[in-house]
Amino acid sequence: MSAHRSKGETLCTWPLPRIYGPDEWVRFELRAIGDELTVSVDGQVLGTIHDTSQREPGGVQIYASNGYFRNIVYVPLDKPATQQFRLWRAPLTMPS
Repeated sequence: MSAHRSKGETLCTWPLPRIYGPDEWVRFELRAIGDELTVSVDGQVLGTIHDTSQREPGGVQIYASNGYFRNIVYVPLDKPATQQFRLWRAPLTMPS
């Protein structure tokens, strides 16, 4: 896992806690609160960094070089915890 600035500069890279099989799903979480970014996998915090280069509200992009994402949920942390937005829901199995 890694965090990048918009110009492609790598802020930090973290190794995954273990090797995952091709049929396993990983629970990935990115928390962005103020200038603090925290990355977790399967409930284990991989790392936290502080980055003040983004002064305005912005966006986030996630990608996988050899995998898929499913059930992506956006939860605004500055709103009540009951509010969340489902961005995309994938089928349980991915195409071969």
